[in-house]
Amino acid sequence: MMKFYMKQHFMSIRQNFEIYDQAGEVVFQVRGRMPWLRRQMTILDAKSGTELATVTQAMWRFFFQRLTISIEGQTVATIQERFSFLGTRLSIQGLGWTVDGISWLKGCSIYDADGEIIATIRSKIMTWSDTFEIEIYDETIHPVLVLAVVLGIDTVRDSAES
Repeated sequence: MMKFYMKQHFMSIRQNFEIYDQAGEVVFQVRGRMPWLRRQMTILDAKSGTELATVTQAMWRFFFQRLTISIEGQTVATIQERFSFLGTRLSIQGLGWTVDGISWLKGCSIYDADGEIIATIRSKIMTWSDTFEIEIYDETIHPVLVLAVVLGIDTVRDSAES
């Protein structure tokens, strides 16, 4: 099992922040572009500065959010917000993953196509900024892919609050 901590800066317009491992070391950096029309966040390797993944919000969205996740310039997944009377519901196309139990105070879980848990995301409350603990159970999946999905989930949440 791997654990990561994502702590976004309070009142950050550009949404630049770091992702830490269990030992408290910065392992990834997230760099965002100005979100006036759409958000775009890039995950970088903290040591080399190499671009690892990009999460991009669709330019035109009328009711539901749509984001794409790209790795090495290739789209690998699309996160689509769906209609639900019971709150936010997301589908992740391209990976066969589902997101269950979306509660911004408690967190949520990501499952693979067989219903096996991939990761849990817990939101830390009583903090000045959005802080998340991400536990990845399936070590065969590259953590950057899971972290990109978490960024997508957080983008949908932020858009719903604004």
